[in-house]
Amino acid sequence: MTTEKIDLNKGEKMEPKAGSTIKNFVKVFVLSFGFLFSLNAFSVGDLISCTSDDNLNEYNELHQLIKKSSNIALVYNLAITSLCLGKTNEGMSHLQKASDSGHIAATYLLALYYEHNQTFDSSKFRSNVQDLNNAIHYYTKAAQRIGSLKNYPKGATADMEYIESVDYTSYLIFKNLPDLYLTGYFLAIEDITNNNTEVFYTDTLDVLSNIRATAIMCVERPSLSVWKGKRDMIYKAQQIKCEALLRFAEAVYPLEQQRIQIAQHCRVPSNKCTEHQEIVAQIDQFIDRMFNQMNSAPRIQ
Repeated sequence: MTTEKIDLNKGEKMEPKAGSTIKNFVKVFVLSFGFLFSLNAFSVGDLISCTSDDNLNEYNELHQLIKKSSNIALVYNLAITSLCLGKTNEGMSHLQKASDSGHIAATYLLALYYEHNQTFDSSKFRSNVQDLNNAIHYYTKAAQRIGSLKNYPKGATADMEYIESVDYTSYLIFKNLPDLYLTGYFLAIEDITNNNTEVFYTDTLDVLSNIRATAIMCVERPSLSVWKGKRDMIYKAQQIKCEALLRFAEAVYPLEQQRIQIAQHCRVPSNKCTEHQEIVAQIDQFIDRMFNQMNSAPRIQ
């Protein structure tokens, strides 16, 4: 996902209103949403697109506007503008405030931040259990907010309809959440089979249950009219990927129960225990099958 400042005139009217000042100000926003990543001078990362040459003026004017209006979409825009100016601490503070106030895109961006090792660099990945848990927390928070809105993106902040129409945010949130649990399961099994003393997760059955539960949430999500010409393609990708995750979790759960029992009775380390290696090999077959299914999904660009 690339995250860009948005036109606050898109979608529903903002409340509380701040008169024509906001209406005039937003005309300076450069609308370059999309999936083409662009690095910026301050190296904030390629998950945020900073394309405006007038970020400092926008930054100053946003501060003035926020003094007159508590509209959370302005706070979100200030967060992005601050990050693009290299004001990382301030940007993250505004992003947290926007998320705490219910802004779904801000919450998603916090999830990405922790998913990518507390950066906005797509080449970085979570390196510890706390980052993964934080990413899951924010993905879950965003998913719950979307799920609570019967006609999402209507009913969300005034900017969310536009953001969803160009960045397919809900698709990414509901697809990525079970995928993060899957990452946790993979890391745990890797630690266990390598006989590492510090296992990433010990509650692997709970992790598989969470993959199943969040995959079901994803499968049950409707297609959205705001996706327009890509509506059928996005929905198909969503169904294929999340059904693959669901099938994997359901198939592997009983195997994981067996693996745990075998590990408890092995008289040698797991990586030298023949029975344990055999059950892990069966799990690997389901992993391959899942990825083959997921690879058949259309690519969303």
